[in-house]
Amino acid sequence: YIDGKIAPDWVVKMTPTGWTDHDTDREWLQHLDQHMRAYQKGQYRMLVLDGHGSHINAEFNEYCKENNLVPLCPLAH
Repeated sequence: YIDGKIAPDWVVKMTPTGWTDHDTDREWLQHLDQHMRAYQKGQYRMLVLDGHGSHINAEFNEYCKENNLVPLCPLAH
């Protein structure tokens, strides 16, 4: 956020409810993965999440497995 405007390299997506959903999580993960690859040092990359249950679903986990992402999800609270 620069001078009251969204930075040109940011991506913003609205959802009907205003809350994240599985489709948004998947799109976010794919976008993040694309940009993380440039910084990869080994075979695997660690993805630290906030532990919120909306991030964890079979499709999310399968994408992580197929792309050598290791999600680390601490317990909420």
